[in-house]
Amino acid sequence: ATMGAPASGGHGETGARGVTDAKYTPYKQHEFRDMGARTTPAIEAWAKHRENAHLTFKPGKHIWGGLIFGIVIPVILYNLIKADMRVIDDKEGRQRPFM
Repeated sequence: ATMGAPASGGHGETGARGVTDAKYTPYKQHEFRDMGARTTPAIEAWAKHRENAHLTFKPGKHIWGGLIFGIVIPVILYNLIKADMRVIDDKEGRQRPFM
């Protein structure tokens, strides 16, 4: 057999370099065990949560935070700044055309 080619015509048999001609080779944990990378349980747990966030995301929990920080607080700040500018303009005798 040539390099990389299957040893025989059968599906899933191993070739010269140990590569199969199968469409899908399942992931085997032991293949990556001795690659020298150290894992930290806390980081692995965070990575797992991050990879699965789309499965556990519930919009109801996040809508209120978005409304408060995206709409309510900016409107309050705008009105406070606008009121302060009007007080200063009235004190100095100016009239602001907008705001």
